[in-house]
Amino acid sequence: PPGRFWVSAEYLLWWIKDERLPPLVTAGPAGTTGVLGSPGTTVIFGGSDLNHEEFSGGRFAAGFWLDDCQTVGVEADFFFLAPRSSNFFVGGGTGGPIIARPIINALTGEETSEFVSSPLVSGNIQVHSRSELFGAEVNGICNLCCCCTHRLDLLGGFRYLQLEEKLDITEDLTLAPTVPTFGGSHISVRDHFETQNRFYGGQLGVRGEWWRGRAFVNVRGEVALGETHESIDIRGVTTLTPPGGTTTTVPGGILALPSNSGHFTRDEFSVVPEVGINVGYQVTNHLRAYVGYTFLYWSDVVRAGDQIDRTINLTQVPSTGGSGVLVGPARPAVLFKTTDFWAQGINLGLEFRF
Repeated sequence: PPGRFWVSAEYLLWWIKDERLPPLVTAGPAGTTGVLGSPGTTVIFGGSDLNHEEFSGGRFAAGFWLDDCQTVGVEADFFFLAPRSSNFFVGGGTGGPIIARPIINALTGEETSEFVSSPLVSGNIQVHSRSELFGAEVNGICNLCCCCTHRLDLLGGFRYLQLEEKLDITEDLTLAPTVPTFGGSHISVRDHFETQNRFYGGQLGVRGEWWRGRAFVNVRGEVALGETHESIDIRGVTTLTPPGGTTTTVPGGILALPSNSGHFTRDEFSVVPEVGINVGYQVTNHLRAYVGYTFLYWSDVVRAGDQIDRTINLTQVPSTGGSGVLVGPARPAVLFKTTDFWAQGINLGLEFRF
């Protein structure tokens, strides 16, 4: 292709690996308990993978050859997937079906539940999740072979990736006056889980391109080795407003309590390979258009849904009358569960050389 300089822009339509979630909300007919495994209880959110569906994004690249023979060059690119959110909401009154949050009692090891809607509680619960991915790389280019129909280049450089995810669980409850603890009160509970993964690594790769007339095909493969800095933020809060009283706010929700709240980090070795293929057409001597496919893999990340521990020491739970002082097992715990991750999809692009 002519020209020592090039710039390109692509539209990305990608998908990412689904996020695992434990059972978070159950439902059942009046008279049931919302406890997992009990007759009539069904999971209405969680207990399966969360599908964020497709992400839209962009990728931008620029590079130049250091010589007219196009044997040595430098290229940099940046890509992003626009943040994608998922929302779940359900509510009920005192005369409706049971809605509950399934938990495990740390003191007994048995399944139990916390009501969102029951004969003595009216309320609602909302689960909001958000994912965002972006990255950049800078590579040196060294031509290995070139002729009138094809060329093959060696790539080497640095890669950065960042994956951020959030999961918020919010419930608003109004208790009947006859409830022994906090009767007649309005209670708001929020659990927040947030993860961030930042990869830094060196990479090697190859890319090849073949021409036939104005049509072309190029393929690219890279492998980066480096370190992923993993961080987890967990926090919870409960707001209580008694009848005719003063609103008070205390730390701790249901799944985010003093035993697992805070900011936690660690570093893990990771491998990040990427492969891609483009098929295109040389529109003019300086402009070409193409469509392609990319697959990106990341060997070790933390994700928000994996950090939820359903085993709860109820002595820490403000909304159930817990004192906030831990008595017994320190649960929920900081799990630091890891998994692999992938992103893949279609790209539509234009490249201009000059």
